[in-house]
Amino acid sequence: MDAIERERKFKVCNEAWRVEAASGARIWQGWLHADDRTSIRIRIADGVATVTCKVKIPGESERRVEIEGQVEMGVAVQLKGLCGTSLEKTRWRVRRGESVWEIDEYHNELDGIVTAEIENPAEGLVLPMWIGEEVTGKIEWENAHMASRTAKDPRA
Repeated sequence: MDAIERERKFKVCNEAWRVEAASGARIWQGWLHADDRTSIRIRIADGVATVTCKVKIPGESERRVEIEGQVEMGVAVQLKGLCGTSLEKTRWRVRRGESVWEIDEYHNELDGIVTAEIENPAEGLVLPMWIGEEVTGKIEWENAHMASRTAKDPRA
């Protein structure tokens, strides 16, 4: 099933990634639903709106089913009004050989938090010097949880 993705997420421990980063895209994303297993997200970035459904595979921290599709901006704006939680971030991309790292720099209440994700990493992946602690599978570092108004700051 090609809707299954494998993703690893890390804290970013220094600013060295900025030297390699391509231009960033400002992203707004909100959740219509999010629990420990499933999330339904609306994302608006660079004038493009998408709806994404993610479902965790039981017993796995790195793999999940992800189904995503583009929607008309008018529909996204209507759905945006229904979201219970949201966040804003700038996403930067850093290419390292065959791998592309996505660096998320969060804004507003989450200002100062920077994370890095890599999808479908190769075996023997060499981590860049700006990669810190791995937070894959830690719910407090998932975007839907970070956006929750009642969520504890993941830095705590």
